[in-house]
Amino acid sequence: MFSTLGRRALPGVTRSRFGHAGVRRTLAEDASKPAVSAKPPSRGAGLLSRISSFLVGAGLTALATQFYIFQELREGNKIMIAKQKELDARLKKLEGN
Repeated sequence: MFSTLGRRALPGVTRSRFGHAGVRRTLAEDASKPAVSAKPPSRGAGLLSRISSFLVGAGLTALATQFYIFQELREGNKIMIAKQKELDARLKKLEGN
């Protein structure tokens, strides 16, 4: 009944290469585009920021290391003094006899 109105019945009418998606894409491109910000996005931390962060980290590490080294020295000195006193006591005991 309607075969005369179909695409096959009409000579010279071919199917679009893009189909309906081409129409949708065209309409989507016509839509308003998002506003572009005036300032470009930052590329990350600058050289001065990186150097200052490194120096702060190195300084804090040096302080912590210094604290632990001095603590170990004090404890080691206490142990050495205790052993020296023990040796002196043993020496006096041997000399006293």
